Amino acid sequence: MGPRRKYGYVFAVLAVVSCTLLSSRMQLYFQLPNIVMVYLAVVALVAFLAGRGPSILASVIAALAFDFFNVPPHFLLTHSDGQYLLTLAIMLSISLLISSLTSRLRDLVEESHLRERDTATLYALSRELAATRGVQMLGDAIARHIEDVFAARVKLLLPDQEGRLVAVAGQLALWDEGLARHVWHAQEIDPGELSCRVLEGTSGRVGLLMLASELQAGLQVAGRERLLRTMLSAAALALERTQYVDAVQAERMKVESERLRNSLLSAVSHDLRTPLATIVGASSSLLEDQHRLDETAVSSLHRLIFQSSMRMRSLVANILDMARLQSGPINLRREWQAFEEVLGASLQDVRTWSGGRQIISSVPPDLPLLQFDSVLIQRVLINLLENAVKYTADNGCIRIDAGVVENVVRISVCDDGPGLPEAEKEKIFEKFYRGSTSAATAGAGLGLSICRAIVNAHAGEISAVSSPEGGACFAFTLPLSPSPAVEVIAGETT
Repeated sequence: MGPRRKYGYVFAVLAVVSCTLLSSRMQLYFQLPNIVMVYLAVVALVAFLAGRGPSILASVIAALAFDFFNVPPHFLLTHSDGQYLLTLAIMLSISLLISSLTSRLRDLVEESHLRERDTATLYALSRELAATRGVQMLGDAIARHIEDVFAARVKLLLPDQEGRLVAVAGQLALWDEGLARHVWHAQEIDPGELSCRVLEGTSGRVGLLMLASELQAGLQVAGRERLLRTMLSAAALALERTQYVDAVQAERMKVESERLRNSLLSAVSHDLRTPLATIVGASSSLLEDQHRLDETAVSSLHRLIFQSSMRMRSLVANILDMARLQSGPINLRREWQAFEEVLGASLQDVRTWSGGRQIISSVPPDLPLLQFDSVLIQRVLINLLENAVKYTADNGCIRIDAGVVENVVRISVCDDGPGLPEAEKEKIFEKFYRGSTSAATAGAGLGLSICRAIVNAHAGEISAVSSPEGGACFAFTLPLSPSPAVEVIAGETT
């Protein structure tokens, strides 16, 4: 008998004794039926607070105490009047009935509270499992919830890629590895000091939970085993979902890597082969026919070689940039600098192969200093300008505008080409995507994707819109930061 049950029986005896002392005073003012009601109220109170056993004890003691101390002749259990025997029997019966009904009500209330608590526990577990990603984090959440609910230590074991059980979570320090392997393969529950539970998903076993002895003892309480099984079912489904997501993601990465490899091979085999063939043909003509060519033809071949070389340089730079972006996060070398300097360097590079296209730039003289990686932002500008050159006629115009809009600097590059269809304004920034107007132009579809990755790394945004005057506009933003403080040394003159 546990301490709590002992206290219940002691409480029953003390309650009846207190009621008897009270009844000795009530005899002066009330008749016996009223005193019986007091005893019945005490029995009901004991049944509600202490349970079935103490309430039955209280019923018997209350009946005997009422008969011994209140029914004349006092302090005797025999009566000359038989009606008191009937009263005593009815009192005992009603007391037992009240104690039984009240105890049943108490059990129902406790069961309801237990179910409510279990429901809240399962809800909290399900909500955290649904919001958690990664097998390790899921394992930590599962073990933590079980240990908190049952106040005992556990160890969660999950199979690795080779099928071996690996401990991933839980505070249980000592556990039998041989027992775990046996239960994992045999799917049996060992009755020893440590018990095991197999986590079963919809497609098989996903893990194993080892329980300490104190938890195994606590599972003997009604409903505890059912709660543990429900928690393990939710945990198994969450682990299985994560494994499926990881498998799908790995397969998607495999497909994406294969697509990237094929696209790079296509770029190397087609887009690089064309300018390379042009360079080989033009240089061969210069070597073999240099005495028969006039200056105009020689100059034209030189220009062709130069333009093809620049085209190859751009393609190789984009391929290398994409490989760098795919290998991991971009490491920015931010420095405070004027945007006009980077724009000037980009224009100087582009004008060598832009042909007769007119490039107009408009940058306000009071544009604040910006903190960015000059090499990467120059790559963005060159890619956008190269894209504009492709879709602008030889006598066309390309416009570059820069200005402060709210808390960012907005730079736009606009051409007067065919423009962009509405459905392609987002797809155009995807890797290897080439718009419906790109069929007649060379390229691997990497430039705009590289621009978006670089701009996003600078905490900016890039978008494409159709210009009202015709053509397409690509605009990106760079965030404004507080300008660096300029220290003035006292007494220094310039």
